Amino acid sequence: LNLILDDRRTFISPTLTVRQQKIPSAEYRVRALRLFGGPLYLDVVSSASYLSLDRGGSASGKYSRVDVAPSLSAPLSKIPWFSLAVNAGGHGTFYGDTVSPTTGEFTGQTLTRVLPTAGLQAVGPSFSKIFDAGDSKFKHVIEPRWQYSYLGAFDHADEIPLFDDTDTQFATNLGRFTLVNRFLMRPKDRNPPVAS
Repeated sequence: LNLILDDRRTFISPTLTVRQQKIPSAEYRVRALRLFGGPLYLDVVSSASYLSLDRGGSASGKYSRVDVAPSLSAPLSKIPWFSLAVNAGGHGTFYGDTVSPTTGEFTGQTLTRVLPTAGLQAVGPSFSKIFDAGDSKFKHVIEPRWQYSYLGAFDHADEIPLFDDTDTQFATNLGRFTLVNRFLMRPKDRNPPVAS
């Protein structure tokens, strides 16, 4: 649980300053909570904020924002050298005020945004080799990873007041492949324990 008080000012020009304040914001996270003793895990990231946004002139206002992003994940592989997991969830945000798409002024209207989310992650198979180097041993690990992420679309995105990355969620179908290389080092044990 985090409680945040934040005041930021961005100087765009000598006459224009953007001020953003969290007065305050509370954030609560649940990480990998196992459900019902089975292979199903719950993650939740949530926040409740009272925000002040001042872009100068009529594009200024104070409003509440409540954001909840639950996700269920499950591992699908029991093979030790290969990991496969899926996740599905949603991202819901309530805005106590919106902005006009044409003027940028606050309208006094509330808005609720709900975005579906899903993903898939595959890791492995991993390959490794151990090298001797004097008083140490080195291990080189090569691990391929493939990740897919989906985030749904929202039709009224132009009415959302843009404050931070919570508000700038855009529809995504993203696949990513990485080849991870790790080098680990361990000194050799010069005095191994004697069995009794």
